[in-house]
Amino acid sequence: MGSVASGVVGVIDHLDLALAQDTDKASVQQIVTGVRVIRDELMKSLQQHGVGVISPAPNEEFVPGRHEAIMQQALPGIAPGHVSSTLQAGYTLGDRVLRPAKVAVAPSE
Repeated sequence: MGSVASGVVGVIDHLDLALAQDTDKASVQQIVTGVRVIRDELMKSLQQHGVGVISPAPNEEFVPGRHEAIMQQALPGIAPGHVSSTLQAGYTLGDRVLRPAKVAVAPSE
C-alpha cells in the first residue's frame, strides 16, 4: 500500500501546482491540458499497481459483472444484447471488478 501512496503523492504535487496557477494568465486550453496530464499520471500510477480500465467498445458483447446496463439504446450495426455505448468506465484490480462499466445495451429484437 505504501508504493500506491507514494505514486499518488506525486499526482497531488502536480494538482497543487495546477491550483496555484494564476487563472488570469492561463487559458482554458492550458488548464484542460494540465488536467489531462495529471489524470494520465494518476492512471499510470494506478496501472502500475494492477488497476485496469473496463471500457467496452460499441458492439462488444455485454458481460454481466464487468458491465452494468443502465439503459437500452438501439444503434445501427449494434447486435441485440451488445454494448451500444459506454457511459462510464469501470475498473478492475487484478481479476477483481472494483466497479463495472456503465453501458447502454442494444435492445433484443
